[in-house]
Amino acid sequence: MEPNEELVERFLRDVGKRYAETTLRTFVIGSDKYQPLRKSALDKAVQYLTSAKTTILCGKNLVLYGTVGTGKDHLAISIAKACCTRGVSARFITGQDLIAAAERARRNGQEAIDPGIRTCRL
Repeated sequence: MEPNEELVERFLRDVGKRYAETTLRTFVIGSDKYQPLRKSALDKAVQYLTSAKTTILCGKNLVLYGTVGTGKDHLAISIAKACCTRGVSARFITGQDLIAAAERARRNGQEAIDPGIRTCRL
């Protein structure tokens, strides 16, 4: 297995089988009231990936937010998988899980949420 394939496999083990076939190509823009926002988000995801290695090395991140069911997880996982195929490791965490981890860390007097997330100031 190539090193980049190993990154993808490890990432997919973390996020689960539900997202095994998730890519930007499988993202459904739809035709409801959120269609323009989904289209814009997809365009920005593609733009981000165009120069992902450079963008990430410069410390630029991408934050997705919006209403439930608008495709945030799909886009985030698609972007992370694409980064892994380019040799950049990635993690996926939902906002809900991030807040819960931050709260646990605060209660336990920890400065960092976990070893994978070095600093996070909320």
